[in-house]
Amino acid sequence: MYDVIIIGAGPAGLSAAIYCARAKLKTLVLDSGESALKKARRIENYFGIENISGENLLELGKKQALKFGAEIREEEALEIIPSTDSYLVQTAKNEYRANYIILAVGAKRSKPEIKNLEKFENKGISYCAACDAFFFQGKKVGVIGYRDYAVKEALELLHHASAVYLLTNGNELRVSAGLEKHLENFEIIRKKITSLYGKERLEGVVFEDGEKLKVQGIFIALEPAAPLTLARKLGVKVENGIIVTDKNQFTGIARIYACGDCANGERQVGVAVGEGIRAALAIIRQIRSE
Repeated sequence: MYDVIIIGAGPAGLSAAIYCARAKLKTLVLDSGESALKKARRIENYFGIENISGENLLELGKKQALKFGAEIREEEALEIIPSTDSYLVQTAKNEYRANYIILAVGAKRSKPEIKNLEKFENKGISYCAACDAFFFQGKKVGVIGYRDYAVKEALELLHHASAVYLLTNGNELRVSAGLEKHLENFEIIRKKITSLYGKERLEGVVFEDGEKLKVQGIFIALEPAAPLTLARKLGVKVENGIIVTDKNQFTGIARIYACGDCANGERQVGVAVGEGIRAALAIIRQIRSE
């Protein structure tokens, strides 16, 4: 029996684990291996760290959590079954029971089916303009997407890139009235993309008609589809792909908290860490008051 089970081992989940374990709570982290932070080649805007890869930052977080006594298991949570005073979490291998649950399941980035996409991840392909726009100073970049999220990412890139192309990849552009006025800032290309090309790094895209567009960066900005099945089954409120929480990351469902990318739209390490700490502190206070 655990005091708390944390589902997800990204920056939010691991920060929560560090605080819970350090407070002497029996803590289990279920790690599906899907943290988006692994794909961050270089992080320069996190407090106190000049330059680190996302993968290395995650490893440091895991070591810290383990040092304080948290358990980390490489298993994916498949089901959370509530009972009167606890929750049963089922994986493909085991069952675990806890009084509290923290959902830190992240938000999966939707990927278009384009040849060589994975080949150029961290070599010109990015999934977060706020994270990586700085690295494309004075360069030409494209944003693949056709909804509000893509326009917002493109607007962020305008502060850094010399040119920003909005690539709908054959989809009809669907943008809300509030963002339509910004479309004049971009060249919009509606043709379907078949592949990406380059040698060591991304050099451009190839369209269905054979035409090429030279760019040094591509930002994937399809509407994020968060893996929130577990949350919805528990009755947790989800709006626009985001778990709704209060100021303490409480979901409104007894002893269920949520933090990180699944509970906000920022996609920032610092925000995720802060929310993980906030959820942990709320649980620590609650257990001590009991």
